Amino acid sequence: MQRIVAAVLLIAGLALTLSGCLFEPRSVESPLAGIIDLPFAVDARTAWNNAQTSLDETYSSGWEDVIGDNFVYVPDSDTRNAYPDVDWDNWNAEQEIEFANRFFSNISGIDADLFDEEWETPDGSGGQAEWEITYLLEVTDQAQSVQLYRGRAIIHFFLEGNEWVVDRWEDLHGEPHPETQALLLTMGGIRGAFASK
Repeated sequence: MQRIVAAVLLIAGLALTLSGCLFEPRSVESPLAGIIDLPFAVDARTAWNNAQTSLDETYSSGWEDVIGDNFVYVPDSDTRNAYPDVDWDNWNAEQEIEFANRFFSNISGIDADLFDEEWETPDGSGGQAEWEITYLLEVTDQAQSVQLYRGRAIIHFFLEGNEWVVDRWEDLHGEPHPETQALLLTMGGIRGAFASK
């Protein structure tokens, strides 16, 4: 009888010990590599900030989140002339996301400046907003060569569901290099180069 009681107590003790291990608090697992926590785009400025962060981090999922379902890209005339084989008239969200995936995976890094402190960004009214901006991108390729892109563009935002997205990007023209004043290509040059590959 004592052996049975001892065996029951031993089993009960083991069960408690093991259950203690099973129910101990665990350390929080680290987030998946490559995931960036972008804020919910409650306004056009947050959406545009998310676009800049996605460029800086070469984060294609973030760029995809910024692009609206009915996105349209309109290139400047220099880009259209330089890449006549690209179907610019049908550049939509699918082409933009495909371009971004190819672009981000084939470069070393981007330093983006999408905000010009001298202009005011109007709040969207009626679920829409439109900004005319000058942007600058410093792109480092895999060979560590740096290329600058600077353009004047009209960016149109739209409230899609509960979140603001970019639904139209129209590059107007290239802008001068901030130091040398040499005329630079717009982002259309990047889109054209990667669309042609």
